[in-house]
Amino acid sequence: MNYFIKFLIFIAAIIFCTTNATLIDPGCHRFLGNVKCDKDAAILVTAKVLLKEEVENAKDNFLGASSIKNNIFHISVCSTSTNSTEMYLEFLDVCEPQGFHISAKLSENENAVYTLGKAIEANVDIP
Repeated sequence: MNYFIKFLIFIAAIIFCTTNATLIDPGCHRFLGNVKCDKDAAILVTAKVLLKEEVENAKDNFLGASSIKNNIFHISVCSTSTNSTEMYLEFLDVCEPQGFHISAKLSENENAVYTLGKAIEANVDIP
């Protein structure tokens, strides 16, 4: 796939995600997840997860990151904002090199299962 098509997919993912991010209250938060690839594909050693805050009409803010080890990630972050913010996860290089997925659904202090396939949006199973 050429880079222009990947760029268009990236922009579409951002537009799709920014309307569906999870509203998170101010304070300190801990996000846990179990990541799986569709069709039981192996997770790449370069796999990582980014936590971002949606910012209207601007580039979204980076809040934290985690590598994925043994299919698990853990991100802890404290928000200094006095208002609730919309947050989402970006999954990079998880199931395929230069792969990109977004999850607008976050689960705090629970081990949510994120299944990544061909679609840009991650399928999430939150207990």
